[in-house]
Amino acid sequence: DRRFFHAVDIVEAIGDDGVPYDAVLIGSGNRAHPKQEFDSGKDGFFVYKDQITGIDPATVADIGVKTVDDLVEFTSAEAAEDISEEIASCAVNDTDCESLRDNLNNNGWWIPLGDNGDGEKVLSTSVTFEGNIYFTSYVPNVQFITEDEDATIICGPKEGAAYTYVVNLYDGTPAFTTFPNGDWSINTGAGIPSDPIVVVLDGDVYVTPGNIPTTEEFRKKAGETPLLKSYWYELDS
Repeated sequence: DRRFFHAVDIVEAIGDDGVPYDAVLIGSGNRAHPKQEFDSGKDGFFVYKDQITGIDPATVADIGVKTVDDLVEFTSAEAAEDISEEIASCAVNDTDCESLRDNLNNNGWWIPLGDNGDGEKVLSTSVTFEGNIYFTSYVPNVQFITEDEDATIICGPKEGAAYTYVVNLYDGTPAFTTFPNGDWSINTGAGIPSDPIVVVLDGDVYVTPGNIPTTEEFRKKAGETPLLKSYWYELDS
């Protein structure tokens, strides 16, 4: 019973093979029962690649239905990097590697959450900027550990922990190399997190988990593409 309680993030992109596609991004998690552990399958974050971007009804009718089984599963950030390296160096006539590459290019990928039974789930909508996906997750029934262990609340309620992921849209590899253990994500607070928030200051773009954590990466510009405000007003005729 995999549930989705929030909007999809749709991104127009072009694959390494030069084929344009619409990436449909969404994470699963039962928002009505945030502390529930998923015992029938897995919650996760999913990237479906839809290469039928036209409006020809005949073409759309032939695409079939994509399921989770069609997506490349990344069980860890290290596994995603290994698969990316394998695909980049596919030998001629290596049918297994070519099949993996075609599956990633044509269908997409997903990251399973809660593999260790901690109930991790996505309860927000992702944000994508300059090829990087930002999304938050929630791990219930755990005590949030602060950077200063002496300041950790021991006798308080278990609010759960919030994590922020930053992942490469194209191949699922970690976008930041400074996260602990080369992981996709980092702990960014307690309780259920909000959607990632886009902040524009003097044209510079920042994407944060919402609580402006001390994590250095979230205090840097998200990219070099500036966003400037536009103003308009209507003239009376």
